[in-house]
Amino acid sequence: MSVLRVLQLFIVSLFIAGCSKTDLAKSAAQQQDEAANADPNIVNILFIGNSLTFFNSGIDFHVQQFYTHGTQSGRTIEIDERTLPGYTLQQHLGNPGTQTKLNSKVWDIVVLQENGHHATQKPKEALEAMKSFQARFEGTPTRVFLFMTWAYEGEPEMTKQLQKLYYQAASETGFPVLPVGLGWRDVTAANPGFDLLSSDGVHPSLQGTYFSAAIIFEILSNQKATTNEYQPQMPESQAIYLKGAASQTVADYY
Repeated sequence: MSVLRVLQLFIVSLFIAGCSKTDLAKSAAQQQDEAANADPNIVNILFIGNSLTFFNSGIDFHVQQFYTHGTQSGRTIEIDERTLPGYTLQQHLGNPGTQTKLNSKVWDIVVLQENGHHATQKPKEALEAMKSFQARFEGTPTRVFLFMTWAYEGEPEMTKQLQKLYYQAASETGFPVLPVGLGWRDVTAANPGFDLLSSDGVHPSLQGTYFSAAIIFEILSNQKATTNEYQPQMPESQAIYLKGAASQTVADYY
């Protein structure tokens, strides 16, 4: 490698090191100005997470379908995602692609989903990442929700660990918790044969994704999942049961 090339790489590395996370983010004042000029007839929702969110076409896709089949308010719901395999929220904070997505428009709602094992094994780091998002959105019109995920196969203790982290983060940031993992625990306990997990024991089955989306939709929209006609490719009896369980989860934990 030539001396000139080494020098070029060194200069680039210094530039990157000098750019803080706040340099990548728009200021609260900028976001407020953009919000004032945004189309009031459009609700923009963004999911940030990893494969727990994007499996089975994505929880974001199924939430969109619930909205499509729900009561129409006259406002257009536009849902997007920034989900990368295995990613933590800390990695998203430092990822230029995620920052570009966040800066691309005024987001009415942002849903944050942490890596499950990272959340349970390094809860302090996960908490700090959630607090960093709180600092990023402070003073802006964006509503942020924390998507509590579920225990993996053979690791039932994860539910309590995740619950502790997410509710501590909620207390410190003011972000409400979407109690998906608590609903998973209850459904699994009541129906041990009902498999919300896929065969890998980590990611959701279609039923798990649908159930998660039903909980999230009910909270974000203030509409009952039980009266919504959306049903993917699964037996009607399963869809009805899962929508009922979703409504019960919201009633019990939100």
